[in-house]
Amino acid sequence: MNKIVVSCLLMACAGVASAQSTATVNGTIAAGYLKSIDGSKGLVLDSNSIRISLTEDLGDGLKLSAYTQFKGNSARGGNLTKEDSAMTLSSSWGSLAYQNTRTSTLARDVGLVGDNWLWDNPYSSNNKEVFSREAADYLTYTTADISGIRASVAYFETATDGSTTPTTKSASLALVYAAGPVKVAGRYINSKNESWTGDKTKNSFDLGASYDLGMAKLGLGYDSKRRGKGNSDKAAVTASISAPVGPVTFGLNYGKRDASDFTEASVKYALSKRSAVYLDYGKAKLADNTSNSQYNLVLVHNF
Repeated sequence: MNKIVVSCLLMACAGVASAQSTATVNGTIAAGYLKSIDGSKGLVLDSNSIRISLTEDLGDGLKLSAYTQFKGNSARGGNLTKEDSAMTLSSSWGSLAYQNTRTSTLARDVGLVGDNWLWDNPYSSNNKEVFSREAADYLTYTTADISGIRASVAYFETATDGSTTPTTKSASLALVYAAGPVKVAGRYINSKNESWTGDKTKNSFDLGASYDLGMAKLGLGYDSKRRGKGNSDKAAVTASISAPVGPVTFGLNYGKRDASDFTEASVKYALSKRSAVYLDYGKAKLADNTSNSQYNLVLVHNF
């Protein structure tokens, strides 16, 4: 009996000892010439970020992974600021993740396939009239892949990042199908905010789809009336294309909500798997009939 107990203890210790954890550091360095939407232009070393990622094998098919990301200010002596961070437990049953990030829409994340490196992306270039986002804390369960289909349910808090009493509480249900050249994703969101009275929208739906033809990749997206807005708010649509020709990839993105829209055009020249030159142009038309534009020529390296 004692021999059996000792053997079991040794096996348990060996299992703990065999658990492995690894840490990796990756990030991006970008430098070039740009004109931003506020009219300023010149040489800039910007969009430099560092991500620290950790993984640990907990045994019995259970894995823990985590990451946190920091971004550097372009000015000499500038500050280092925290961006996204997450911690995930995953196994054969799927994954359970906590993430601090910003809200997004599938109409952009899946529906816009044109590659670009514009400093002021669609969330800011159109004065947030087509898309907007805010800091959020997510708790998400995602199922394992079943014939290319994954489902996820999430609870997330917004409007007061990091607060224990958030202004807005939301729940979402999403389905993603990805197999071969096809990807389709849809999500339903319900939100609660005590200040949303009258005709304020409390439910929303967003959809994104892409298809890779080989010679080109196409994308489409839809984003319904936004939560927290009145009945006068309109749905948004997106359309995009990306076409590789040797080491060069051409991209075009378009998005529109009511009278506001944006267009992004890009040319990417791949120097290697990690380095590329981007030439990008973006223009946005706002609801008040004004517009803004931006462009840049940058060298980007991912490490």
